[in-house]
Parts: sequence; C-alpha cells; structure tokens
Amino acid sequence: MLRLRLDSIWSPNLVPEDTGVPHDIHHCQLYMKTKISDKEGHFKVFTFQVCTPSTLSEFESGNFLKYVLVLEKFDWQAIQKRIKGLVEDCEDCTNWNEAITALASSLEYKGE
Repeated sequence: MLRLRLDSIWSPNLVPEDTGVPHDIHHCQLYMKTKISDKEGHFKVFTFQVCTPSTLSEFESGNFLKYVLVLEKFDWQAIQKRIKGLVEDCEDCTNWNEAITALASSLEYKGE
C-alpha cells in the first residue's frame, strides 16, 4: 500500500499562496495545486480549480469542465476536506499509477 497523505494545498493566484483568500469569496475561480505524498516520502503534485456557482454561470453554455471543485464560497477547510476524501479513496492503491488513475476524474496530473 502507498499510504498516501495530503501534504499541502496552495494557489499561485493568492498571497500568501497557502492561506490567502480571494477578494470575493462568493465569486471566484482559482487555479490550485496540491502535493500528495506516500509513506516513502515520494510525492506528486496535482492541479484543479475552485469555482463558485456564480462564476460558473459566466461560462459559455456547452463547455465541458474537468478538474473543477465547485463551492458556494472559497473555504480552505472545505477544500482540504474534499482533497483528503479523494486521498482516502486511494487507500487500496498499491502504486502511483493506480493512485493517479483513481484521482484522474478530480485532479489533473501532468507528470514529472
């Protein structure tokens, strides 16, 4: 087993990147990164977006959205809880390829 754990979450769009908040927490779209590591200390960085429903309403109809977490408002605790849930869903994964596949519907992995 990999025994994955969530190490960190941050957004290069925020200052500071790991605790900042957007100007309007009820209307935002932010690029996010998360570092997930295994029991050996090896890690992978995944990306996703956090969007509020009001921001999504501005998207052109007919578009597909992938790697988007929709929240009523920007909330670090809610984001962390959701990512931890995804990591917990990987408890039976025996290698990184399995974990990346399991996370692929929610988090983007671009490789080394």
